[in-house]
Amino acid sequence: MLTSQQTTTGSVVPLGLEQEFLRVQHTGGFGDRNISSGAWRITGRVEEDVLRRALADVVARHEALRTVLVRGSEQWHQEVRPPAETPLLVRDLGSGGDRRDRRAEEFVNEVEAGTFLPGVPLLWAYLGRFDDGDAVLVLVSFLPQVDVWSIGVVMRDLMRCYAARVRGADPDLPQPRQYAEYVARQRERAAAPGAGARAHRYWQDRLRGAAPIMLTPDRGPAAEPAPTRCHRFELGGDRGARVLALARDLHGSPFSVLYAVYLLYLRRQTGARDGVVWTLGPGPGRRHRWTEDMVGYFVNMFALRTDWRSCVTVADLVRCVRDTSVGALTHEVPFIELAQHALGEMTPPPGDGLVRPAFQMAQNPARGGDTGDLRYAEVTRRQVSQPVGPEIPDDGFLWTMELGRDGGLAGDIRCSAHRFDTATLDAMVADYTALLDAVSGEPHTRLDRL
Repeated sequence: MLTSQQTTTGSVVPLGLEQEFLRVQHTGGFGDRNISSGAWRITGRVEEDVLRRALADVVARHEALRTVLVRGSEQWHQEVRPPAETPLLVRDLGSGGDRRDRRAEEFVNEVEAGTFLPGVPLLWAYLGRFDDGDAVLVLVSFLPQVDVWSIGVVMRDLMRCYAARVRGADPDLPQPRQYAEYVARQRERAAAPGAGARAHRYWQDRLRGAAPIMLTPDRGPAAEPAPTRCHRFELGGDRGARVLALARDLHGSPFSVLYAVYLLYLRRQTGARDGVVWTLGPGPGRRHRWTEDMVGYFVNMFALRTDWRSCVTVADLVRCVRDTSVGALTHEVPFIELAQHALGEMTPPPGDGLVRPAFQMAQNPARGGDTGDLRYAEVTRRQVSQPVGPEIPDDGFLWTMELGRDGGLAGDIRCSAHRFDTATLDAMVADYTALLDAVSGEPHTRLDRL
């Protein structure tokens, strides 16, 4: 078994099954905006030299941050490289005045709109300063090797290393497990006789005859690849609190409520009350306690089929989504296995030029905290839309919802900038908001009255 202690510089590691899916999806290679990122507002004086040493500490600590993907003659693999210095780019953001929050978001957007060529280390750091006591730190990595959850792990460890370096001490953190160990265990389980057979049968039965729900965009595919647009919105008032209350009353989760509303919106657009929507989650690997502090790529996509033709009320629909989600998570397998064993049972999409809607809830383990003389808080509930953002496929359409620490509710839509107009996205958000208000206001409302 390959463990963190046994992995050495130059070690060759196979791809994880989640990474294999990305490789198959990106047959032409990964683009220079295939990134994961996170941003934190930092209160207190940041010592740049100390921050650089702490960045070096986390790169040495987590092998995934110094690993490269290698395209072999027959298959891809990963190679662990020696630690290397992470450049820290510092920018003066001006005084900001009473617009600091907005300027902070604009700075994050500017960073994320850049291009990033994979190399070692797989970590880029940007520090924007308003003054000596107020700054924004943005961390960027290469998505096929470091997912967004992992960026949160990196930030948490970075702040711990920074606190130690400020005291003049070497960081003394518990030894983390490395992604290579997860891949080795995953490959070993997948190779066992009959591995995943029960889950494969579940998905075959679940997806047999199911049709993917598809959206009609404003335009067909572009002649040349178009950038990804990130359309952000915030749903004000007490909507987040009402979602939480409804989820409690119906013994569900915020996901089950917000996704039920999304299905109602899709019914308005397509008429479908039975179909598949792609759902993204942290991945089955993240449900193991021994991987919670691990840096790597775990994100999984699965086909969530919800048949709600027999549902009469809003409460019926939320419970149906809850039960469907529990069944899917209980039988979750890496998407590449789902594709091999079950997706062939589905009905083909009804024509070309459509887009595949997906839905997810945002999750990040490093919301904020105190370390030494610094206080950091994740930049969440962002409201400034982004004309150029992290890459997704041209036929992709990803709707993300997020509950803030204060009970607020925000979201974003990521799609091809060519396929959808801003006015269309605004209308989508307005329709979704109206449905959310109707759903959370009275759960026993009949669906045919919405």
